Amino acid sequence: MRFKLRHDNTENKVKLKVEGLHCHKLISQCVAHNITIQNLSYINELEIVLTVKERQYSQFLQLTKNQYIVTVLGKSGTRFTLKQIFNRKSILIGFAVFLLLIGYRGQFVSDIYIDGLKNIPKEEMYKVLEDNGLYVGCSKKVDILSLKDTLYNQMGDRLNWIYIKIKGTTAYVEVVEKAPTLAKFDYKVPCNIIAKKDGYLTKIVAKNGRANLAVGDFVRKGQLLIGGTKTVTVPAIGESTNGKPMPPVAKQEYFHALGDFYAKAIYHFNVNQERYEVVKEETGKDVYGIQLEVGDFKWSSYHLFKGFDRSELHAFTLIDLAFDGLESIKFFEGRTPPRIVIKLIDCKEIVATKRERSEEEISVLMKKVVRDKLKAGMPKSAQILKQDLKYDATPWTVKVTVNLETLEQIGEEQAITTPEV
Repeated sequence: MRFKLRHDNTENKVKLKVEGLHCHKLISQCVAHNITIQNLSYINELEIVLTVKERQYSQFLQLTKNQYIVTVLGKSGTRFTLKQIFNRKSILIGFAVFLLLIGYRGQFVSDIYIDGLKNIPKEEMYKVLEDNGLYVGCSKKVDILSLKDTLYNQMGDRLNWIYIKIKGTTAYVEVVEKAPTLAKFDYKVPCNIIAKKDGYLTKIVAKNGRANLAVGDFVRKGQLLIGGTKTVTVPAIGESTNGKPMPPVAKQEYFHALGDFYAKAIYHFNVNQERYEVVKEETGKDVYGIQLEVGDFKWSSYHLFKGFDRSELHAFTLIDLAFDGLESIKFFEGRTPPRIVIKLIDCKEIVATKRERSEEEISVLMKKVVRDKLKAGMPKSAQILKQDLKYDATPWTVKVTVNLETLEQIGEEQAITTPEV
């Protein structure tokens, strides 16, 4: 049995375990004295767990008198969290460094956001910006007009419009790409049509060239469907020694084969899913610290803490300073200053339990894995004709054997290398 009353994450709270007879009477007394009870849980008839506001904790103890045993399980809230942080010297040192560097950090670009790209890869755009002086860690004093002119000169064939603005320590880049021109295919280039996968042919549309197979035939991957070569006879030039005409000469000609080949393709694969999953739950206990990175050197106050039996470490970047471009400063003697990163780390204690998934959960996970496999291996234009799923359950896993029959266009072009004349 569990109750949840009003809950306020901003106010300081104390989590308590209360042991004694007639705990429900104590709850009634709290309500009568306007003491807010939160996260009330009945463990058994003699034990309850609840949370009260810190400012009402003394009043709550007065109500318990000597009839109940009260144990403090934990504290939460803004004041308790700050107290925990400032009780650790390493955190104070980290924040002192933070205050010293925060003003200096504001003189450099810390993030670059690019919007509007459709065909140009983001990696390419970031590289072009970096080559022209705009990158993470560079000075905010960037000549934006000069940078835009350079980008238009370098990428004017692909960009219609560029907008660059530096706000705070973030650079925002917006672009409008030119509509891509459709490439005209050179049908003079000779090629064959081959099968890109196994299947039973159901339909053949030969547009240029003659099909080597018929509907109903089984084809293998790589098998020739339409050849881009043909043999023709041409009259011979000149006369033979006896004065009679020369016989015709056979000549190989090359052309661009065209055609669509539709076939039934078979997909077969297995999917396994574990019956049990490991569930991690936070106990509410955590320890804060600071991680400092200077170049390749790393130091963390977490190593000063013995740690929990099971824990998860979360890191939040407070400062990330790159000093590229400062080699000219005499102090650094031509070397790039090391990168400085300061992170706030939060080590949370967890307990791990094993939970058996329900049949519905396993079914949902199975279907997702099957969809992902089909999406990766089957073209979007494919039509599923038949689907067969066979389940094989064991005490620890569930195995699904998937057999699919699809209708696909399996022909693809293969360039022909013509002999030099």
